[in-house]
Amino acid sequence: MKPTFQYLPIKGINNAPTVNIADLDSFIDLVTDLQAKYIFTKIESSSKSEDNGGSLSEDIFNRTRQLANSLGVTNENTQSEFSFIHDGINYNVNALGFQTIESYQEAKGLGFSSGDDFAKAQELSFEDAEKFNEYTQTGFEQKEDFEKAKQLGFVGAFQKLNAAGLKEEARSNIKSFKKDADIYEMATRKNYENFDQFFEAVIFGFAKHDAADFKLAIDNGFDSANLYYKARNRGFETAQEFKEAEALHLDDKFELSLFKNINQIKDQHNYPFHDQAHIFNILKELEPGSETELKKIEDIFKSEQDKLKYQTNVSSNKGTEWISNSINKLLKSNTLPNWYKVGFNTKEEIKTFLISNQAILQLGKFDISNNLFTKKS
Repeated sequence: MKPTFQYLPIKGINNAPTVNIADLDSFIDLVTDLQAKYIFTKIESSSKSEDNGGSLSEDIFNRTRQLANSLGVTNENTQSEFSFIHDGINYNVNALGFQTIESYQEAKGLGFSSGDDFAKAQELSFEDAEKFNEYTQTGFEQKEDFEKAKQLGFVGAFQKLNAAGLKEEARSNIKSFKKDADIYEMATRKNYENFDQFFEAVIFGFAKHDAADFKLAIDNGFDSANLYYKARNRGFETAQEFKEAEALHLDDKFELSLFKNINQIKDQHNYPFHDQAHIFNILKELEPGSETELKKIEDIFKSEQDKLKYQTNVSSNKGTEWISNSINKLLKSNTLPNWYKVGFNTKEEIKTFLISNQAILQLGKFDISNNLFTKKS
């Protein structure tokens, strides 16, 4: 814009009565009415280059100052004033960071009221104040990040999350978010594709968890991050099997699988006790045509029973998270779960069962003379 006035930098005006005009527009009207030609400008910069031990900071400071000057505005944190004298009276106004009236008028036409904002917007190539204000309110430091976040739906994310009426679990995960930039940083760090996907993850309590976990949880029927990780730590893959185990008061996936297998066998072959069905299940899993010593069968039997001998209150305590397997082993007791009914009291009773039970005979033959079970081919 071609200058209308001539500008003269001054340090101050002494011994002249001063009238402080309330706003810049009124000042411009007065200047126009009184046909003033010369405008005095006073710049008091409070933004100084700090000595950081090198010339780089000074170079950045100087280049920023040159850019602001070329746009007709002052540096950030700089006070600017316009004044002119008419009939011995000094008329003064706060110039809002601008160095010329023309730059102020141009900025005002684009919606800006601050010289600092106008300079930064011009530097970042924002077309008007509305687009620039949208950028500054989101908390982004780089325009490139802002534009990518906007494309992915993250501009306005903070307001959307706060208006969503989230449950306590979801709300607790986003308390640290202050602006859109915080949400975008978290979502991209956790590999979410866009805000819609991240918003859904927030609802289910996955705001601080990886997108891959969220997708896996949803695909397997989970509607809560807490339930998903609790189930995963106990070996469950789907929400259905986890809920089934919870309803039956079973500790982990191993116990659920064994519970279902040996209960099915128990009912199918009318076994009065679960350990009988358990032995059948072990023999059923042997390779066809294989020969297995009784001691190995007993070792497998004991090992699987030991896995069931955990304190039954570990998984049912809703006030604590599931304890890892390594710690859980320390809590092992000598008590099998209540559902597991025991019939064998001696090794001889197991041998008798192996040679006399009709269902076992369908699987193979136990040679009592050398304690060897041969599975049918």
